[in-house]
Amino acid sequence: MDRDSLVSGIIAQADEMIVTQNYGVYILLALVIVSGTTGQLFEDPENPTVYCFQCNSGIDIDCIELQPLDSTNFHYKPCLDTDKYNGSIPFCRKIVQKIFPRDNLERVIRRCGWVRHPRLDCYNVRNEDHIETICQCFENGCNTSSVLQHSMGLITFVLIAQTLFRTRFYE
Repeated sequence: MDRDSLVSGIIAQADEMIVTQNYGVYILLALVIVSGTTGQLFEDPENPTVYCFQCNSGIDIDCIELQPLDSTNFHYKPCLDTDKYNGSIPFCRKIVQKIFPRDNLERVIRRCGWVRHPRLDCYNVRNEDHIETICQCFENGCNTSSVLQHSMGLITFVLIAQTLFRTRFYE
């Protein structure tokens, strides 16, 4: 086997490894995104009770940082105030308030909601003395840290690992 054939064979194998590696990353990313978006939806006719985290960091300091999907947490409760819901299916809501007169104090409020924003899952409301970021979600216990934030962390890690792998082995 001559030198040109050997070099061509090595280059072909390296290209095949890169393509295979890229497909592996894409498959992993798809699995992360799908796992972060699946869950028990509220419209389950077998289990109509909706559970959300319900607390206020102004009263309960541990309300600021809750673990995702921790159904054993004291703040994980059913939405039982059905007279407020006016026939609507309740959902979970997380409100983050930044209060200006109190040195931009940040307060987190988690509770059940019953009037949905028609277009946005997260939106901002600004008042004279504070700004609120309000997010609504539609799975049991979804008003903790965003699953998407955890997925994005994993995606970032995978991309950095891939870059380091390529830098180390393909330079």
